[in-house]
Amino acid sequence: MEKDKKVEERVLGLIDKARVTGKTVKIKSSARRRSSLHQIIKTKEQADALMASLKTL
Repeated sequence: MEKDKKVEERVLGLIDKARVTGKTVKIKSSARRRSSLHQIIKTKEQADALMASLKTL
């Protein structure tokens, strides 16, 4: 329990230090750099199935 308290205090201290700098936090996500289709289609088989269904339209 004491270790948890120390860790929590250190984390809160770091958060306070970060707030003092005034910089905004940029959340980087690999999903943001990819297209929506790339998030859905993971395998070649899925891509082939999508292309086949598009051709039938």
